[in-house]
Amino acid sequence: MKLKGWVVFFLFSTFLVIEGCSLYDYNEYTISLNEANVYSAYWQPADSLLLEFAADTNHAGKYIFYKYETRAKELKDKSEGKTVYAISVYSDVSRQTDVFSIGLGLSVVKNQDEYSAYRFPDTLFVDIYGCSDYGCTRAEKMVVHNADYSFTKLLKKDDFEISKPKGKFHTIEFGYDCDVVKDYFFHLKIRLDDVKLDLDAQKGSESCYERSNPWCIYC
Repeated sequence: MKLKGWVVFFLFSTFLVIEGCSLYDYNEYTISLNEANVYSAYWQPADSLLLEFAADTNHAGKYIFYKYETRAKELKDKSEGKTVYAISVYSDVSRQTDVFSIGLGLSVVKNQDEYSAYRFPDTLFVDIYGCSDYGCTRAEKMVVHNADYSFTKLLKKDDFEISKPKGKFHTIEFGYDCDVVKDYFFHLKIRLDDVKLDLDAQKGSESCYERSNPWCIYC
C-alpha cells in the first residue's frame, strides 16, 4: 500500500508540473539598440588626458592600447613594468532626434582587474546634422567637440566619409517573437590631424516577449 501511495503521489505531482508549466505569462519589453562599433580612434584632447594620467608616479607601468591610436611618443614608449594599464575606447549613441550624436571616451583597467576600471572625465561628441535616411547619406556637416567645447571642429562634407557599414546590425533578440526596428546604420570615417575615427553607428530598438510562470516553482 505504501508503494501504491508513492506512485499516486508521483503521478499527481507530475500532472501538476506538466499543467503548471503549460500556463505561462508573457511580458513585452523594449530595449534600445543605439550603439557604435569603434574600429579605431584618436583625438588630441584624449592624448592630453592620458599624458596627464601617465605623468603621475602612481601610474607607472606598461600601457596597452585597444582601438585607440595614440600619437604621443611618451605613451608609446611606456612598454615595460609589472603594472599593466589597458586603455580602450567606449562609445554611445544618443537618443536625440534632431541630431545623430555619437559619444566617445577612454577607459583604463589596471592589471585586468575590472573593479579598477576608470573612465576619463572628458568625452568626444560627434554631432551629425542632416542624417535623415537609413544610411545617413544626406549628412551635411558635423560638429566634433568635447564636453565643455574647449575643443571644437566644424566638419564639412570633404572632411568626413559616410559609407556602407563594415559589420552587421547588432541585435540581441533574447526572448520570444522579437520585433527589431532598424532606423539608422552606416560607417563613418574621419581622417584629420587631430581627429581620427573609424566606426559603424546604428540606431534602432528591439521588442521581445519574456516568459514567466507564476504557477509552477519547478519549471
